[in-house]
Amino acid sequence: MTRLTRWALDRASITILLMFALIGAGIWAALGLNRELIPDIEPPQASVLVVYPGASADEVTESVIKPIETAFDTISDIKVLDVSATASESFAVITLQAEYGTKQDDIRAQIDDKLADVTLPEDAKAPEVILFSFADIPAIQGSISGDVSEAELQRRIEDDLVPELEAIDGVSKVQLSGVRTDKVYLKLDPAAMDRKNVSLDAVRGALAANDLSFPAGNLETDGLLTPLQVTHRITSTAALE
Repeated sequence: MTRLTRWALDRASITILLMFALIGAGIWAALGLNRELIPDIEPPQASVLVVYPGASADEVTESVIKPIETAFDTISDIKVLDVSATASESFAVITLQAEYGTKQDDIRAQIDDKLADVTLPEDAKAPEVILFSFADIPAIQGSISGDVSEAELQRRIEDDLVPELEAIDGVSKVQLSGVRTDKVYLKLDPAAMDRKNVSLDAVRGALAANDLSFPAGNLETDGLLTPLQVTHRITSTAALE
């Protein structure tokens, strides 16, 4: 070390040139690095969402979560580190965590393969597989105001603006927040329910049975497949009556 120090002091000009060369090389390398504000990183995990209208949390656990967890326990093509689940009324979320480095396409393929063998209650909707990516984080956020009514502004955004933004190449998803959703609250009369022998579960079941949406296959036209869906929605207070 002493010889190197003495050599550098005896040849100060060469030492200074080497120092500037190293600094220049570092700056050049830094400028040449690829940089992204939000890098496209895909965590090795996926979530399965299942909606089971009118079911209690216990029923969701027994009829939805346990069959799916049992199916996930048989996955062998990828290394599964953990399977966790959350049950609430009418809703279930099952999250699968795989070994770091596992591709999300492989995780989805395994989940789809196992879900095909799972039998869920007839009233439960088809499972939805959700894959998270940092690319899903909104890149642009904005607010909109106008000189029209709030309802009219919301209609224009949903019917006109959102479809145009989604049609832009490279746009994955457009999501609205802060919009109003009309709600109807029912105030039940316990005395009238007792007279007519109607339970709270019966009221909940009648509402769920008349507010449905489920897939009904595909329609093939000129080689193109169009998904079909059967819906029956409660859209007015008259329909409730």
